[in-house]
Amino acid sequence: MPTAHVAEAKQNRYERSSAMLPTRLINDARLFNDDPFSFIRQQFGRAVNDTIGTDYPVDVYEDDTAVHVEAELPGFTNEQVDVTLEQGVLTIHAKREATQKPQGTTNHVAQRRNFEVTRRFTMPSTLDENNVDATMEHGVLHLTLHKKEEVKPRKIQVK
Repeated sequence: MPTAHVAEAKQNRYERSSAMLPTRLINDARLFNDDPFSFIRQQFGRAVNDTIGTDYPVDVYEDDTAVHVEAELPGFTNEQVDVTLEQGVLTIHAKREATQKPQGTTNHVAQRRNFEVTRRFTMPSTLDENNVDATMEHGVLHLTLHKKEEVKPRKIQVK
């Protein structure tokens, strides 16, 4: 089996030569898993966090009875999501705290940090702010904002 011997020799030569490269000192997995903006976020803090990667996809559509909102919030629980509708402004706010690792452990990759997002939408005045349904299913928030019952015009008799 000369081919196996040759392959093993090439592998050993690669390991010896690549061991001297400075990049080999970095955990190879980090090259693919680290957030490329982590250094910037550490340096500039919240101002950068608020502008890089903090939006989430939202669909808003309307039918005859309601306005529907679907917001993708993967990784958030129902308790971490806050929805308000006040004076025609719908606010969806979600906040997740980083999980604490057990004492005595070493992080190899730590990408799960505190994360907070907020989106606001101006809603039509035809909505009943007291009649809103909200459910969360598979990381998607579903809101149904029901419209007000239309007031029928009253016939006024002229005397």
